[in-house]
Amino acid sequence: MCLIAKGIRWLLPLVVLCLLLHACKCALEPTFKRCCVLGSNWAAEDLKCNNFPAPVTGIPAEQQSICLSAVEICCLRKHREKQCEDGKGAARSGADCLVMSSTGGEYHKDCCEGCKLGLMSGSMGMECIFQNFEFGPPWDKAYHACCLESKPSTTSPTSISTAVTAASQKRETNIPTPALDSLCDLLPGELCAHICVPVPGSFYCLCREGFTLMADGKSCQHDDLPDRCKMNNPCAHKCLDTGVAIECSCHPGYKLASDERNCNDIDECALGTYICDSDDQACRNEPGTYLCVNPDGSVAKPPIQTNRPVVNDFGAGKCPLGYKFNLQSQVCDDIDECMLDVDNCGSNSACQNTIGSYICIRAPVETCPPGYRFDDFQQICSDIDECSEGLDDCQRDKHFCLNTEGNYTCQPQHDSKCPAGYKYNKAAAICEDVDECGENLHGCAPDTETCRNTVGAYECDMKCDLGYQYSLGLRTCVDIDECHLGQHNCKVRRCLNTIGSYTCVSEPKAACPAGYKPSSDKEKQCQDVDECRENVDSCDRYSETCINEIGSYRCEPIVNSATNENRTTSLRSAHTGQNSEENKLEVCPSGYNYSYSRKTCLDLDECMLGTNNCNPSEQCVNNPGSFWCNPTCRAGYQLDPQNPQTCIDIDECQEKVDTCHRNKERCRNTEGSFICEPVYHCQPGYKKTQNDLCVDIDECAEGRHNCIQGVQLCINTLGSYNCVDHKTICGRGFRYNSTYLHCQDINECEEELHNCNALTQVCINTRGSFQCQNQQKVTPQPLCPVGFQLDRESQTCVDVNECAESQLKCTHGEECVNTQGSFRCLRTSKLNSTSVSSTTILPAFLGPSFQDSNQICPAGFRYNTQSRRCFDVNECEEGTHVCSREACINEPGGYRCVPKSSDARQCQAGLKSDHATDTCVDIDECAENTDPPCDSNQECMNTHGSFQCICQTGFQLDPLLHACVDINECQLNKHDCLPSQRCDNTIGSYQCIRFTSCGTGYTLNAQTGLCEDDDECALGTDNCRNLGPTWQCRNTLGSFRCERKHCDDKKVLLSNGECKAVECPTGYEASQQGQCIDINECQRNNPCRRNQRCLNTAGSYRCISYLNCGGGFELNEAGNQCVDIDECAKSTHDCGRGQLCINRVGGYICQCPSGHVLDEQKECVDVDECTRFAGQVCAINSKCVNNVGSYRCVCNDGFRQDPKGGNGCVDIDECAESTGLCQQNCVNIWGSYRCSCNPGFTLHHDNRSCQDVDECEQFKDRNLCVGICVNQAGSYTCQCPEGYRIGIDGRTCQDIDECLDGSVCRNPNEVCLNTRGSYRCNSITCPPNFIKDPEHKNRCKRASLFCREGDTECLRLPSSISFNFITFVSNLAIPPVGYIDLFTMRGPLWSSSSVRFKLDMLDSRAPAGISPVTKDFFQLRQTSPNQAIISLRNSIQGPQQIDLQLSMELYHSGVFGGSAVAKLSIFVSEYEF
Repeated sequence: MCLIAKGIRWLLPLVVLCLLLHACKCALEPTFKRCCVLGSNWAAEDLKCNNFPAPVTGIPAEQQSICLSAVEICCLRKHREKQCEDGKGAARSGADCLVMSSTGGEYHKDCCEGCKLGLMSGSMGMECIFQNFEFGPPWDKAYHACCLESKPSTTSPTSISTAVTAASQKRETNIPTPALDSLCDLLPGELCAHICVPVPGSFYCLCREGFTLMADGKSCQHDDLPDRCKMNNPCAHKCLDTGVAIECSCHPGYKLASDERNCNDIDECALGTYICDSDDQACRNEPGTYLCVNPDGSVAKPPIQTNRPVVNDFGAGKCPLGYKFNLQSQVCDDIDECMLDVDNCGSNSACQNTIGSYICIRAPVETCPPGYRFDDFQQICSDIDECSEGLDDCQRDKHFCLNTEGNYTCQPQHDSKCPAGYKYNKAAAICEDVDECGENLHGCAPDTETCRNTVGAYECDMKCDLGYQYSLGLRTCVDIDECHLGQHNCKVRRCLNTIGSYTCVSEPKAACPAGYKPSSDKEKQCQDVDECRENVDSCDRYSETCINEIGSYRCEPIVNSATNENRTTSLRSAHTGQNSEENKLEVCPSGYNYSYSRKTCLDLDECMLGTNNCNPSEQCVNNPGSFWCNPTCRAGYQLDPQNPQTCIDIDECQEKVDTCHRNKERCRNTEGSFICEPVYHCQPGYKKTQNDLCVDIDECAEGRHNCIQGVQLCINTLGSYNCVDHKTICGRGFRYNSTYLHCQDINECEEELHNCNALTQVCINTRGSFQCQNQQKVTPQPLCPVGFQLDRESQTCVDVNECAESQLKCTHGEECVNTQGSFRCLRTSKLNSTSVSSTTILPAFLGPSFQDSNQICPAGFRYNTQSRRCFDVNECEEGTHVCSREACINEPGGYRCVPKSSDARQCQAGLKSDHATDTCVDIDECAENTDPPCDSNQECMNTHGSFQCICQTGFQLDPLLHACVDINECQLNKHDCLPSQRCDNTIGSYQCIRFTSCGTGYTLNAQTGLCEDDDECALGTDNCRNLGPTWQCRNTLGSFRCERKHCDDKKVLLSNGECKAVECPTGYEASQQGQCIDINECQRNNPCRRNQRCLNTAGSYRCISYLNCGGGFELNEAGNQCVDIDECAKSTHDCGRGQLCINRVGGYICQCPSGHVLDEQKECVDVDECTRFAGQVCAINSKCVNNVGSYRCVCNDGFRQDPKGGNGCVDIDECAESTGLCQQNCVNIWGSYRCSCNPGFTLHHDNRSCQDVDECEQFKDRNLCVGICVNQAGSYTCQCPEGYRIGIDGRTCQDIDECLDGSVCRNPNEVCLNTRGSYRCNSITCPPNFIKDPEHKNRCKRASLFCREGDTECLRLPSSISFNFITFVSNLAIPPVGYIDLFTMRGPLWSSSSVRFKLDMLDSRAPAGISPVTKDFFQLRQTSPNQAIISLRNSIQGPQQIDLQLSMELYHSGVFGGSAVAKLSIFVSEYEF
């Protein structure tokens, strides 16, 4: 039988294995073996077992499931073995035994606990093997192994010879013989790298000769081997070279990653290993440590300090203005000022919350009380000045209007008593505002408040600190954005606004891409590398020509002029300084650069690189493949969004960015700025128009006079009015018409006001009188219409000249003009002392008047308010052009710049030369010509280079005469006269004259020529009043009607004609006398049933039944049966307030509503569901709040009520609903959110914004770049100095061996020497009497070995001089032996000869700031009788060049036999790589 594993996880695979094993009889052993090896190898790579790829190659399809099961079993076994070893290591180090989260992590805890028991038993000398007991796997193996390790030895170790530590004096080492039960014997070769020395209960390690014990106490390092950690440190934090391998370790607060090189931060907050105040502080993890966050958002140092300095500024982590710190989510949450009611919007504005602040939304106009108007700028209801706007009803001849807050008052003109906030002006005889601020009559605190005068009062505004300004809309101090307003002194640096101030920050210097190098110009960061001039191109010198381009260069073939004309240009691939095949795959167009990492052409930002040619007055704007230069707009201008190369004026008034006082000043926009003009008040009798012009108030027309109606006539005057008696105006036979405001003839014949005999005479009406003619003498006469009279001589109707008669036809200020059949009253336009037109417009008192225009003209044109047209802007005259060194010539809608020359001053027709500006300006023919260029019927309009003659209104151009002639609107039917009017043409216009009279009930309006209805009801000419007070008049067109008055509901018409509101109680009604009388319901409509008798009562009635029913019952409708009374429906119950009535047969019960119970007093009291059913009614993410009769679940922060209903709360996705919460990435979590940053950025202390990680500075100990590390936003790049190229790893700078080219040294006698970052072309010049040695390139030998006898100088000359060159890096590390061998020189080895060596320093050259080396830096060691070595003792800082000379002299039996010289030139490079 097969055994089935205990874990349910392996149950199914093992059952399958068991079934297959019974069937195959162990024929699967090869498959198991192979698949098990695959699983073990998969686990060795630290991969998860369930991620093994399927199907398995080489395994039949029918055995795939068996193989995968075997893979998973062996993979898990390997993981458990690894976890067991780690667990035993944790036990040895005294760490806690924990279950790891990785695969097989439960064995980590099991083996750790078994090992701890074994260590304890072994240290006590107990046996490590049980006789009749076992823990079981894996505890037994861990216990046995750790017990043997800690068990003390039985014998003391022998003494160790000192030869081990003094290996330089004695070759052999005496190794002690360990005891049989020592740790060294139990674990041979596992405890120490070389020699294990046992001691009671422990051991220590020693090394063999030539090795040194490392810091770990067990590893040995060769004395001559360099420290590999210093040469190429692969560790993120700490590196230790054990001699055998490199071990990496981490700083406190970090743990070693799985790759055993990098270090991962330990999240103390997640593991619970932090020490913070659990009630008031929250833990926030930081790299290598953690912070304790206070409730206000500030951070405190952790109680347990770490060796790594914390980047955060402790105590400065508070949230910015408008945010509050959330201790639970550790982010700065927005403060809802509107919900907390801490806003300053006032009662007339609605508060709307925003991220970090709030705004005051304009309140509807209807919310402002009477006398106030909503101010869009201040977002408040401001007072209406009824006096200046002419909305008052003061009598100007007796009173003057005085505006007050929300109202106005009519102050007597000669009354010196003024209200509070005003004072009497004797000269002007008016009450004027008191400037409390200017006269120092205010009560504002001088230290904290500033006085601001208002009409009739003053206000104390908050005095703001430096960097703040007071906002009238918000009623608080707001920050001044000095960067936006240009109120900073950051010149070359960038201005960054802060709360209450600003800072000047330096722009990060961008790394120059390939083809560019750092620029010495401060205004430019990078400049183009001229590869052709600097000879760093790769063009063939014999067949190609190098042509430099921006950021690159190209190689063009050299051809003769004859073939150059017809050939097509074939260029080699563009170069950027890299000799790879990828360079030849694509040629980038101008303005682009090839990217070898992305394998494509990328745009060059000429603005960032400083390779543009924009002027200092222009702004560079990059675009794909090129750039353009936008003009830098002056203050008051902005770039046109439709045409970015044009500056347009900023309308500060329309955009409301001006600083004018809204109540006292009016903003007027100008070119590039604005003007705050005072708002002047009009004189009494005048009012303001929308254009701020003062016009006369027609008190007579507006009904604002005090003339007695029907007795006096109101006549308007300039600034006032007069009341004139009707009788003094109209003569005898005339009557004043109040509707048309003039005297009208009385028809004595129609009104029967004549004295003619009715039997013998006929009454004939005349103007102002009548005539009585005898009937026998009456002859037929024509009937003349109104406005005409009979001429007795000609017996025809002639026009009546109403203006010539003495009766006043027009009011003061009007001129009477006679017309056919009527007359017209025209307003006079001339000002005089007696008659001034009411429509005459006067300028405001002591103030200018103007008319703004909202017309929009195209770019280069400006609107002219007089001619109402767009005219060209002459940029040359106004100086708005950019022709700095050229001549400006204006053109329609623009201008052009031409070179300054004599031809530039030859202007076109209609232009003239301006010598001051050296430009051609337009000639204004309309203004400069002495003779008008146009006739009297035309208007001259100047144009650029010419002018136009335009016909005036009412004229048109005759194509034959080419002159402006009058338009006859009457003939052309271009008039608007009515059918009852005739059209009379005038010069330039026309008139409409009425010729048809109006019928009864209508009156002719002389001004409009229309017949208007007479309102008999208003004029009092109706006879409805004769019918009694209960009748009223209703006007109709041409007549009227008499109707009985009707009262509204709940009102009664009394006999006196009044409607009286009478409210009677139930059962009563109002009589015609307005009294409440009882309603007899029994008499009016018997409400009782057949078997009941109706009895009327005061205000009601009773139904008395003939059949008596018991309590709770009543008769039915038939009256023959007693039925139950529904006391609940009829509201005859006595249930208490809030109780529910439930009807029962013969009675009822009172029940409490839902959520209530009856108490001892039989009253309904509320049930507190939150207390009674705690934790059962609301979800865990909400809070239960009891209310009357029920309860509600209030969602916690970060949750809202489930829209599907119920008491559930759903999470709020703050990231989706509120934009701008996080600077880069927002991640929604349950009940809150988290902000994260892109790679290369780290979260700021506010947990919202991201700041760049300076990898070069933060990880400088890790040697990110073997070269120059340049930080970039979100990353970093490794760059190399000239002479190096970046390696394939992107971080290592590799030296370029220029000598491999073979052509860098042009002189054939020169020898190329490659140096780090450069090369040297060294030429060997032999001194006199020496020639080149043909067998050795670097050696010169004597030309002749013959010397005269006694010529000591000749004999002492060396036989040869060799020239040697050595190069190495700066600060070359010196090994532990203390020197580095540089050069070796040998002589002959003869028994009777000896060799002497001498070292001299010839020269040492180093740049300024570098200390030159001395001879002490070198050491001459004679290692044998005929050999000497030059060694370097100290590191040399580069760059330097040292010239040494090593002389060798040969002596035979003490006699000089010859010499040789070796010259050594050492070149030390600038860099250490």
